[in-house]
Formats: sequence, C-alpha cells, structure tokens
Amino acid sequence: MPREHKDNPGLDVNATGAREALSGLPGTPGREAREREAALERARAHGGQDAALCAPDLPGLSADLLYTLVSENVRDYAIFLLDADGVIRCWGESARLMKWWTKQEAEGSHLRLLYPDGGSEDGTAEAHLVEAAGKGEYTGEGHRVRRDGTLFWAYVTLTALRNPEGELVGFTKVTRDFSARRAVESALQRERALGTAREVGEASARIKRQVANLSHELRSPLQAILGSIALLERQLPAGVDRAHIERIQRNTRHLLALMDDVLELSRTDSGEMSLSPEVHRLGPVITEALADVEAQPIARGRTIVNAVSGGAGDVPFWGDARRVRQILVNLLTNAIKFTPRGGRITISGGTGERGRRSPAPAPGCTRAWRTPGAGYRPSTWRPSSSRSSSPR
Repeated sequence: MPREHKDNPGLDVNATGAREALSGLPGTPGREAREREAALERARAHGGQDAALCAPDLPGLSADLLYTLVSENVRDYAIFLLDADGVIRCWGESARLMKWWTKQEAEGSHLRLLYPDGGSEDGTAEAHLVEAAGKGEYTGEGHRVRRDGTLFWAYVTLTALRNPEGELVGFTKVTRDFSARRAVESALQRERALGTAREVGEASARIKRQVANLSHELRSPLQAILGSIALLERQLPAGVDRAHIERIQRNTRHLLALMDDVLELSRTDSGEMSLSPEVHRLGPVITEALADVEAQPIARGRTIVNAVSGGAGDVPFWGDARRVRQILVNLLTNAIKFTPRGGRITISGGTGERGRRSPAPAPGCTRAWRTPGAGYRPSTWRPSSSRSSSPR
C-alpha cells in the first residue's frame, strides 16, 4: 500500500523527467524505476553528448549566480571559490558561519589565512594548492583557524577548476567541521584503551590466580617427596653413600623455594622481590650450584672445571644465597646446553675494582663460563648490591 503524502505547498510531487505522467502517490512501487528508465531514454536521445555548461533554465534563477547561491545557502559545509593563485574570490554565508571571517575580510586574502602559523597537521595551504593543481583534488583533515584565533578540526576538499581547454582557472574549497566527530572518536579511543587495559589486568590477575593454585598443588607432592626421602634416609644402614639422597633433598627443597617465588609474582610485578641478604662465602654457593647440575655435563659429554679454590672460595659476598644459587644454576645450564660435546666449561671467581668493565671481577663475586669452540660467550654475574665482607 502506498504511503500517504502530506501536501507541501509549491511542490509538485508528480514532477518527472519521463514523458508520461506518474501514477500514484510517493511510495507507490514503480515510480523510482520509471524515473531511471526516463534518464536512460534521454541519454540515448542526446547521443551520449554532455552539455558543455551547467546552465539550467530555471524560473527566477540566473545561471551566473549558481555558485553564489550554493555558497550562500549551504549550512553543513563551508564552500568558497579561489583563483588560480589561491586567493579567495567568493566567500559566502556558509563559510562565514563556520570560520567567522566576513566577506570583506576573506575575499582578497590567500588561503593561508585559514591555516595555523607554520601550517597544519596535514600541511600548508601552498602545498595543498600544488597537490590539487597536480592531481585534481586534495582531501585531508587538520586544524584550521577561525577569526577569533580559535582552532577547529576540519575535513577539507580542495578541487582544481579547469576550463574546456584544460587551463587552471581556480579552485573550489569545501570544508566540514569535524570537531564533534573528532571529540567522539577520541573519547571512544580512550574508552577502548581503558577497556583493553582492564582486560589485560583481568587476564593477568586470572593467570596469577591459576599459577598460584598450581603452585599450591605442586607443594603437596614435593613435601611428600621430602618426607619419603627423610624416611628412606633413616632406614639406610650406616656407611652407605648418601650423596644422591642429599642431592634429591636439595633439589626438592629448591623446587619448593621456586613454588614460593611463584606465589610472589604479584609482588615481583610491583618491583618488590622478597630477598634475605646476608654475608655468604663464594665457595659453598658455587659447590651447591655445581652439585645441582652435576649429571647434565656427564650426560652431554661436557666437562665442568671449578677454578674457585683456596682464597677465592672464601671471598665473602652480600646477598640472598638461594637467589644467587638459582642464577648460577641457570647460567651453568645454558653453558652446558651451548657447549659442543667434548667441550670444557670453567667456573671462576674473585675480587676486583668496583665498577670497572674489565676481566677483573667486581667485589663480592663474579663467575665466568668459557666454552671453547662454542657460540656461547663468557657470562658474568655480579651481585646487584655488592658490599664489604662485614654486614651492616
């Protein structure tokens, strides 16, 4: 059923380019299709030739005033005309309402009148004129200046105008104020950024909870292992080599310590790692680290040489022995991994001048692993808080 049409005085709702009159009211199926058919018929009747000028014969309208009428009556856009040099020649009401420059002020001024000093984010007026002249059109977004010096975000289209001979005769400029749209887009971007940050934070918290739960679940079997080892140790007869049992106990306690570290992830993220620094001796920490990886070099056909002996083993350092041992185990594991079969890994340590970047170790302790023939470079560990041999 066709929609009812409310009469609009002065508007012929059945005006058409078709030869036959239209039937029905607006909304009647077929009216739009008939208009398209009539347009195709007119094109065929003119042999496909376009009129050279757009000079419609409308009662009460002078074709010479078409541009002026458009620039004066459009409201959502600012439309104005420039000559081939970029000087404003026609400034209508649409431009005045958006940019606030009067006709007397704008006409005769160059296009740069509307740009911030030094140009806008999208370039200068001169560059835009050159691009439009070369490519036929320039489109872009950037700040423009109103008469009172305030800025607004503009979406602009600068189009080159050419006569039938192809000569550049001027430019037409269409500007739309996108300040509101830009503000909405910025607000949406901030909201999306906040939403993403919240999602990342929630995901991180969820992972931490899962890791903490896993840590708790792993502690129970590790404690059971320690208990079983202690029971086995009591049942062993005197004189039996207990080195392997002690190694299992030490590594199980090390795993328990790692589980404690996992539970401190949230504190680590905030830069608060739990440490228990004390004065320790270099030799025992290296011996324990070597004992932890003792089986690895044998299985891989490597040799580890402990060059820390004599006085070097008694060198004191200030730090958390458990953390230092963990660092040494990680470095040794990497050295074993990247040393070719038959290679030798040497661990050494000592003291040296503080702060010097030289082969001499820093105070506290330094370990260097050398893997001849491998791509693994010597690795050095220096305690982050080196202190003297006496605690404070």
